[in-house]
Amino acid sequence: MGWFDDADYLNGGLFRENVSNEQEYVVKDRVLPTLIEDLIHHQPGDGDGGLDPSMIGSVFEKTITHLEYERDQQDIGAYYTPNDVTRMITRQTVDPKVKDELVDVYGEYSGVEKDAFATRHEDTSLQEMLRHVEDREGWFGDPDATEDALERISNLRVLDPACGSGHFLTTAMDELHRVQMSLLRGLNGGDEPDGGTVFEEKKQLALNSIYGVDAEPVGCEIAKLRVWLKIVEGGWDDDYGRLPNIDVNISSGNSLIGLPIAGTTTASLDISDVYETIDEVLERRIEYKYEEAAGERLEIERLEEEIQPALNRELLRQLNFEFETEVEDVTEFDDVVASIDDDLLHSQVSSVKVQREDDKALTDEQLERLDEAGFDYDEWRDVNKSARLDVKEREQSNGHDDEDWNTKESIVEDLRGMLGDGFVFDEFVRRPLEYDFGNIFGEPFHWFAEFPEVSPRYGEEGEGSSRTLNFDLILGNPPYGDIMGQSEKVLTDTYDTGGINDTAAQFVERQLQLLDDGGYFGNITTLRLVYQSNLKPVHDKMRETMPETLISCFASRPTSVFENAEVRASIITGKKTNSEESGEIRTSEFVRMNSDNREQVLSNTIDYHAVEGYELGEKIGVHDSRYSMPKLGPQAHVDLIETLRQKSIGDDGEVFRDREQDSETPHVVWRSYHPRYWCNPYLENIYPAGEKPRDFEPMYFESELERRTVFCVMQSSLFYLYWMTYGNERDLNWGRVRAFPMPSDEDMEDHRDRIKELSKSLWNGMERMFESEGVIHAVQFKPIVNEIDELVGKLYGLNDEMVEYLQNYHAEYGRGLRDSDSASLDEFLDEEEREAVATDD
Repeated sequence: MGWFDDADYLNGGLFRENVSNEQEYVVKDRVLPTLIEDLIHHQPGDGDGGLDPSMIGSVFEKTITHLEYERDQQDIGAYYTPNDVTRMITRQTVDPKVKDELVDVYGEYSGVEKDAFATRHEDTSLQEMLRHVEDREGWFGDPDATEDALERISNLRVLDPACGSGHFLTTAMDELHRVQMSLLRGLNGGDEPDGGTVFEEKKQLALNSIYGVDAEPVGCEIAKLRVWLKIVEGGWDDDYGRLPNIDVNISSGNSLIGLPIAGTTTASLDISDVYETIDEVLERRIEYKYEEAAGERLEIERLEEEIQPALNRELLRQLNFEFETEVEDVTEFDDVVASIDDDLLHSQVSSVKVQREDDKALTDEQLERLDEAGFDYDEWRDVNKSARLDVKEREQSNGHDDEDWNTKESIVEDLRGMLGDGFVFDEFVRRPLEYDFGNIFGEPFHWFAEFPEVSPRYGEEGEGSSRTLNFDLILGNPPYGDIMGQSEKVLTDTYDTGGINDTAAQFVERQLQLLDDGGYFGNITTLRLVYQSNLKPVHDKMRETMPETLISCFASRPTSVFENAEVRASIITGKKTNSEESGEIRTSEFVRMNSDNREQVLSNTIDYHAVEGYELGEKIGVHDSRYSMPKLGPQAHVDLIETLRQKSIGDDGEVFRDREQDSETPHVVWRSYHPRYWCNPYLENIYPAGEKPRDFEPMYFESELERRTVFCVMQSSLFYLYWMTYGNERDLNWGRVRAFPMPSDEDMEDHRDRIKELSKSLWNGMERMFESEGVIHAVQFKPIVNEIDELVGKLYGLNDEMVEYLQNYHAEYGRGLRDSDSASLDEFLDEEEREAVATDD
């Protein structure tokens, strides 16, 4: 420890022991000791080649990018977030929140009525506003207002509830510090502040503003290191003092499970002594963070461990419901029973349904045994495969020969014996238990106890005394996918989104719960929250809390948002506002990019449009609680979807579903469930017998004209745009196909000859290519599709601009024609077919 005594910038809790008996571990590495010795003996700025924290940060950043990518995507359903994504989310959340604060502060000092001042600066960008501050122009030149603004910015509370290595935290810290610097220049006559002032402001920002939680303890330790390195990134001097104790701001735990339970922003407890302990934790945290009382860290941990059991019990008390599960072995049963403290089993377990593990009928001997144990079954049945025990009924029964028969111990003994004797409990109805806490990822995280400075207390002590949560900015890349185990799903069952098998849904709800009124939310998460049909509870939660939710929808091809991973992602941002009116959700179109234009795409303004009225159910705009939300964006895109909507809901409006036949007919169109850039319908099943793909299915129609019309329409750019609007660019399910509007009989009849010509040319070319190459490269038929687009424009009433938009839609991303493609098309068409392609009626 002698080395550390002389290395001032390495204290502040940076190397506090985090593993029991940590000093007894031996790390065998030839290079590591040299690096550590160099780091300790050479302070930053020595000028002799010594390592400084900013250099370590640079090396660390490159290393953790690799480590995080490997760990996260395999274990917890998340991906390491690229820098351009964190910057994009910061622009849409941190910047507007900062602007809100500046308008509020300078408006107060201006003497102008608050709303009038805000309206006057509605179109003033944050960058322009900060220039006014630095130049001391007009209202922004008041030094008292600037001092107040600096304090407010330095006290904004930023949370990442699944912080991983802390990337979002340090990006937000960068942006807030950029604002701090402008304010400091404004106070310093436009000149740069000195190094000590810069260090102090960064230090206060880290202490006051940056909060993170992650279920993975290693991730938390990395995040702490990143924040420490960020503080000294601009340099450090002995006069600046020690690094701050920011480690208590980043904690390990399960963000989804803990108090307050879902549905409220306050936490009220029946145990008054817990409030007293939390108040003491708050006092110790303040001393540790701001008075640098290093010894308080162990006391904070002791107090937190002291109240954790009481908080867990309170959480279970508030989770006042039963659920059905299965118990298949003695070990699991013993663990469940061990967590039941009550003398009455039925207080936690209400009923047990038993059956044989081989699912065969119960024998007479087994039924007799179950009857003796208090199980009920249908005696009138010739065969019984199961029996059920009402636990309360047995515990309250009297008159049994064995006076201990109705005790908890006796019931447990009977049940335990069955599990060891060829039975399983396929229905085990119980309440949430302490057992469940041992089967979740991380520990329950009780927000107001872990971060008491962010959850002020109000009301009188004891009953009615509560704490609320006040985070100003919540950002992150939380895990997604169906990755929660049974206990985690049970403990999040009170969420409005609890029935959705994607962790992203619960994370959105939790974050909106923790966000203060006027705060901003920003996540990169799965695009399933847009296109999956059972996500209405998530959408409702967004509309309840945010007047306007913006969703950028990113395709996975040619380049995914997450490099080296084909992931469909969305960026969701919005401002929380307490309003009784339902907000609107605005989406972009499917945003595509490649390695050449990625930077431009992510830095440019993205177009959004409200989705209300365009959700897809049975038809566009006609749906129940299950629907697909559209990806809209530019007005040209919206106009096309509106045209399809009007076509399907008009007085004579029909969709494919209305014309599809329930039984086989000669008029069949085959389609693939997994197309990519082209939907590739087929007029025949051209696969050899026994080789038809599993996702290759037929649609039957009444007439040949309907058949050929649907064939042309499904290969058109209009259908592709519709699929991109409502699909996931991978799966084309029956619901979406059948909801596409059908041209009228009159329009089809008017263009009968052209429909026949183009469908024949397209199909013959596809068939010959398949026979020749064993695969269909649909892009080579782009000239025919362009003609089909002209035809479809007439069938659906599109104008010339709409048709041109469709013909160029995603042309640079897989649907564009190359010179080699157009040349090779002639190989698969005869002279008559080539003339048909070149001729319009």
